[in-house]
Amino acid sequence: MLFKKTRRMLEKMAAEGRGVSDIAAALDTAEREIFFHLDLIDVHVDEIVPVIIANARKFGTSLADYFRKNAGKSFQDMAKDLGVAHSTVEQYYQIFTKTVGE
Repeated sequence: MLFKKTRRMLEKMAAEGRGVSDIAAALDTAEREIFFHLDLIDVHVDEIVPVIIANARKFGTSLADYFRKNAGKSFQDMAKDLGVAHSTVEQYYQIFTKTVGE
């Protein structure tokens, strides 16, 4: 997903009250990617967010900012911080690196 080109679309769809699964289907991408990007642009939806995002917010930050601030940590250490499996951190970190690269 080309984030820069879809940010306005994400904001608009969320403002219209569309659910994450509907947005993901419309943009042909995974729901976790939509949750990540909505968190990144600080748009909240009336849905239960993934635990990794909710726990990053407990640090007072978006998940993307958490990754930036903890770049020296291993995925295993981040998983402990965020209360999720190592594989979950890896999945979201892939979305993060793809977004940062755009």
